[in-house]
Amino acid sequence: MDPVANLNRQVWIANRIQTMRDIPDRDYPDMIDDLADELAELCLSLHSWRRGGGFDPYMVKVTP
Repeated sequence: MDPVANLNRQVWIANRIQTMRDIPDRDYPDMIDDLADELAELCLSLHSWRRGGGFDPYMVKVTP
């Protein structure tokens, strides 16, 4: 696992979910559910990486 890529993807997904929720005329429940599942997997994977002694990905540039 690339922790920097993981964290970049988490930020991208979180922004995407927020954007979808802010569009009043559209309903994206299935897409949001899929993104939420991926976000949870990425979060748990990164948590495991850090608990196992992996470096802090914030020490490397993270793309907003």
